[in-house]
Amino acid sequence: IFRDQYLKKLYEADQEGSSQLLETLREYLFQNGNMLQTSKKLFIHRNTLQYRMERINSITNKDINNFNIKRDFLNAFMILDMFPFS
Repeated sequence: IFRDQYLKKLYEADQEGSSQLLETLREYLFQNGNMLQTSKKLFIHRNTLQYRMERINSITNKDINNFNIKRDFLNAFMILDMFPFS
């Protein structure tokens, strides 16, 4: 339930198109919110990353800049690693 609360809408958005929102968010969190490093790791332009982050905020309705929200997303990704969407 926790995983779905944080990641299900992003997963569904990725299934509808090729937006790669889950991958983007995961890398953003791994890079500790550093936009430049994240865009380099994902091989995308910084503006593309900014657009994706805005979509993530809009879809999840969560403030990704909040420390507690970042922690919860990281926990949701750890759960996702153990129990992937099927």
